[in-house]
Amino acid sequence: MEFRNNKGYVMTDMSIAVIILLILVPTIMGLVYNIGINKRATESKSEAINIAVNAIEAAKGISLEDLNEQKILEFLDTNNEIYHYTFTDKNFVNKEGTIETEKASYKLLINVEDFANNENAPENVTPNVIKTVKATVNYRLRGEDQEIELSTVVK
Repeated sequence: MEFRNNKGYVMTDMSIAVIILLILVPTIMGLVYNIGINKRATESKSEAINIAVNAIEAAKGISLEDLNEQKILEFLDTNNEIYHYTFTDKNFVNKEGTIETEKASYKLLINVEDFANNENAPENVTPNVIKTVKATVNYRLRGEDQEIELSTVVK
């Protein structure tokens, strides 16, 4: 009875290993890449929501008589150590400001509307008692424009 010598690798074994590597490595790298992109998208969206929430919270800290878009943006700009960002493009005349962070560049647009001027409001509503504050944050992610919009009622 004669036995074969099984020392070393055969060309078939090597080609199967290379084929397996050619399939697994790009798949794993694609998964890692997609995880990184999704993480960045989530962080950018979270930052945009944070900016909108901060704008709405700032509106709640301003007296109802003084509540307008200009005052909210000025309050956010002067209290930037609280909100962890600063405005790089202060265009408060048009009631918007640009905020640069590590993740993205955000454009914050504020809209304050008296509820008495709303078309759905009853006729007997007193002016300057209830105001609607809307914060819209725009940013670009992977070449696409993204928008977050939050609103609240201040009384």
